[in-house]
Amino acid sequence: MISIAMASYNGEKYLCEQIDSILSQTIHHFELVVCDDCSTDLTWKILNDYAKKDNRIRIFRNVNNIGFKENFTKAISLTKGDYIALCDQDDIWMPDHLEQLLNHLGNKMVACGDSLLVDSNNRSLNMTLSYQESLDFVPENDLKKAYSIFYFRSPFQGAGMLIKRAFFDVALPIPQEVLFHDVWFSELSCFYGGMNYFEKPISRYRQHSRNVTGGRIQRRPKLGTWLRKILRGKYLKDRSYAAIQILGRVNDLTGNQRLFLEEIIRHGKRKKTFIGRTLNALFELIHYKFIYSCHGWKWL
Repeated sequence: MISIAMASYNGEKYLCEQIDSILSQTIHHFELVVCDDCSTDLTWKILNDYAKKDNRIRIFRNVNNIGFKENFTKAISLTKGDYIALCDQDDIWMPDHLEQLLNHLGNKMVACGDSLLVDSNNRSLNMTLSYQESLDFVPENDLKKAYSIFYFRSPFQGAGMLIKRAFFDVALPIPQEVLFHDVWFSELSCFYGGMNYFEKPISRYRQHSRNVTGGRIQRRPKLGTWLRKILRGKYLKDRSYAAIQILGRVNDLTGNQRLFLEEIIRHGKRKKTFIGRTLNALFELIHYKFIYSCHGWKWL
């Protein structure tokens, strides 16, 4: 069985549309587990109304507001299925969302699909998430996927993921220092079980003023950006924490995986000096293709 883990908070405006799209899936055998994080609007009433009509829906309400990352953790912990799909409260799933994910999972721990960006009224923005994230390609090799996630950005949306239950034996608890749950799952999947990514949009990813993430096209760096990087030492700090956590949690890392994670930690330490930042910039130049998911140099 597939479990769907949804974290809700003050989602009355879009919640019905999302739940309706879940109930209209081509796969019918699933459970929807929703954890509400002390909503102050009509979200809890809406959830109760749906739960009374469909016994596949199980709802829980937190005593205190715990934030979206911990709320997702709680929702996941309450699921019963062998496969767990993550779900945001304000998107709209394509009818074959679950079917596509299950078909692409294969022998990997995680499957992830693309999404179509829409505005707050569900009107297409004629852009996919992969375009927003400037993806020319996603490598098949999981270690090569890690370059982009650790050194630039994670282009893999949690709400587009299906994950095998065994993955969470290692993935939970989510490290406190990691900012976003889906970034952590993407990072870990490169070293534990792997991820199958496919370009077919499986959801309509709503862009509005209350998005936690999203909405801005991730541009590849121009020459001036490289110079600012050397001078300012811009760095994704939580990536070092993630690397340390993976080294401590995954027991059967290969030599190349271990070397990659150790380099991430060194990269974070080097940013403290001008020479170190210069070395970091040179490292990123050498690995430009995989860090920026592109086929060639794009300075303009």
